[in-house]
Amino acid sequence: QGALQLYEDLKERDDVEDLEQAMIHTLFEVGDLQWELGDVGDEAHSIQQDLLKRLLQQQQHQPQTNHDIRMVDHEDVAKVLHRIGILHGRVNDWEEGHRWLQQSLDMKQRLFSGVFHTEIGRTLNALGMLKVMEGDALEYNSSAAADNTQEDMNEIGSSTGPWTEAMRLFDEAERHYKGEQDDDDEHDDDENDHPDLVKVLDNQASLFRKHGQNDMALAKYRELLQLLEVGSSVEEEALLEARMNVADCLAATGECQEAISHYHHLLERVSHTDNNDDDDVSEDNMAMECALRHNLGAIYATQGHMER
Repeated sequence: QGALQLYEDLKERDDVEDLEQAMIHTLFEVGDLQWELGDVGDEAHSIQQDLLKRLLQQQQHQPQTNHDIRMVDHEDVAKVLHRIGILHGRVNDWEEGHRWLQQSLDMKQRLFSGVFHTEIGRTLNALGMLKVMEGDALEYNSSAAADNTQEDMNEIGSSTGPWTEAMRLFDEAERHYKGEQDDDDEHDDDENDHPDLVKVLDNQASLFRKHGQNDMALAKYRELLQLLEVGSSVEEEALLEARMNVADCLAATGECQEAISHYHHLLERVSHTDNNDDDDVSEDNMAMECALRHNLGAIYATQGHMER
């Protein structure tokens, strides 16, 4: 609210040095806060549209009253286009979301032509998530649409449906985050530690798992877990969830003993962190402990160890 008030105050003032730059800076701050809060309302859209307009005017050195504004390639402009696309996607307006995200991607590919770049990866990942949501809607909203996507439900890559397109986008995003060159050129290993790479791996794994390809999902979850274990400032909840996903996929692929080992390790971690005064954390741990004991019981039952 403080940032929004500053934005409103600045609009009424003419005594601030480099007022336009101050407005742009404030709009970025407001947008960042709305982003973190998950605000997808009209005000969030208005802020991003105002920011886009001011950025384009700034790049073209045009006065505020000039409405004949052309799109100009600039990294900040591409980021705002990305964010507008995400806002549309969050309210299930996939067509508009795709249009804005594609504009962002095209601009980033021009700006960073010929190189792998995390900004390109970020927009590819967002486009992939739109395709996942589109596929989910087709699956659940009508039986006719579900019939049309049945082939795609069987195995990722077996058809040209939205989930296959989503995986293609995720795979391309992964290459940009890792900086993998097709000709095996050397690249900066630090790219492998980019925090958004975890999101891409999780998206890939979730999509494989949704379609019963647990071996493919397991490989992605293992890689994700490895990144989290060596990363800095990683939340315990993220580590627990990643190890849980690995264990679940192990169980689904018949590697029961390794799954049991992971489940027991998780039980120890959950009980160790359960001495927390935060009620939300305690409730989350209790829910995870219930799931762990249920999964262990199911494995033991299939092995004939009914007493366990």
